[in-house]
Amino acid sequence: MTRFTARVLAVLGCGLILGAPGSAIGSVVPNACIAGIGLWDSREQVAREWGPPTSKVKDWQQRWWEYPKGTVYFVLLRNRWIAVEIRTTDRRERLSGVARLNGLGVGSWRNEVHAATGGQCRGGSKFCQIASSTRGGTRTTTVHFDGPRGKRVIELSISDDSWWEDGATPPDTRCRSSQ
Repeated sequence: MTRFTARVLAVLGCGLILGAPGSAIGSVVPNACIAGIGLWDSREQVAREWGPPTSKVKDWQQRWWEYPKGTVYFVLLRNRWIAVEIRTTDRRERLSGVARLNGLGVGSWRNEVHAATGGQCRGGSKFCQIASSTRGGTRTTTVHFDGPRGKRVIELSISDDSWWEDGATPPDTRCRSSQ
């Protein structure tokens, strides 16, 4: 192998490793998962999908794992760390699974989100909840804009706001192909 070929392969490999939070690029299932990471996933499951975090923030019974284009928020529940919020800033991540929302993601225009949500997400807010469910608690999917009058989506997040309630939520089969 020539030196040039080795350099090209090294650059491509680094791009694949560092370019995205996980292996399931393009897959945001509302109220369930982002890039293969699902609500109620363990730290071990997150590490298998996205690899080791670039940084960790610890605070009593909470942990934030930071990645180049994503963040996972964990809480300690019954001696088990579970993911209760997942965020992405990766422009390749797109919503799927809900027809009216399919294709929306980081970089989408506010007016596209407004049209897809039947009039929600007007100007004046930095974020807007675009989907919610009560499957295993109160789960929400939120788009974050670049300011109150911002016109672009800069982040997508999913969260389970009632994780403290008793009972484990089964993993969503749409989140990982290996389930």
